[in-house]
Amino acid sequence: NTSLLLIPILIYFTPNFIQDGIHIIYSIIFIIVILNIIGNKNIKIKLENKIFNFLGKISYGLYMYHFMIIPIILYILNKYKFTTNEFYLNFIIYFTTILITILVSAFSYYFFENKFIKLKSKFSPIKSSIPNE
Repeated sequence: NTSLLLIPILIYFTPNFIQDGIHIIYSIIFIIVILNIIGNKNIKIKLENKIFNFLGKISYGLYMYHFMIIPIILYILNKYKFTTNEFYLNFIIYFTTILITILVSAFSYYFFENKFIKLKSKFSPIKSSIPNE
């Protein structure tokens, strides 16, 4: 519980000259939080649901495509001189980036990656737990 309180405090009060090294401290704090969630049966956080399962399926695409989609969104907004206040501009950038990344990743998974997953099950000597869809 102390770890949860430390996260926003560290984000707000960390001096700029140690910002690069703060990731190690964040990692340790998040490890403590994760281990507490796993080990404490009184915490009722349900991570198994349809949305997380879907995002888990397309996670490779999320990882691979997000860095290509971000500059495209920024280019389009810059080209059409889309200006508004900073809050709305950031909202639009993040919302469209997340939405388009999920759409592209889902398309990639169902029409491209899934074919290779099925091929894997044919040629793999050890059968993994990935079900054929």
